[in-house]
Amino acid sequence: MNSLQLQSATRKRTRCSYWDFYVDGKRLADTLDIGDFIPPIGWLGSDVELHFLAMLLRKTPGDLPGNRTPIYVCAECADYGCGVVSCVIERTDDGIVWRDFGTQTGDGEDVCADDFDPTLAFTFDPTAYYGTLSGHYELAKTGG
Repeated sequence: MNSLQLQSATRKRTRCSYWDFYVDGKRLADTLDIGDFIPPIGWLGSDVELHFLAMLLRKTPGDLPGNRTPIYVCAECADYGCGVVSCVIERTDDGIVWRDFGTQTGDGEDVCADDFDPTLAFTFDPTAYYGTLSGHYELAKTGG
């Protein structure tokens, strides 16, 4: 079972503060080696963050083809046209699973997974997973 944490981070180039994903104590962006993408949490307007958090919490399906969820977006504007790192998030008997990592541009169906290990997957305990993300969802609901 993997452990998901959100840690406060600041992007130096634009002085953007956001919440970054850590899995088992290691920054997920480093594990994935994705460059200048950041999670869409902590720096966008509340309505936009609610949309992303609802997908992460599985309250709504992923909004990319194949029910994929963007977990990293353009650090300048979060526009899908600039590219996103996405994955499939599903509930299994084992827990909440993030799998099939890839990059996408726009809302097209083409997913490029060439730079990602096809066996890479993370399985999170549902209680801990929802506990980690629910506080951010509630904060975004209040406009915070």
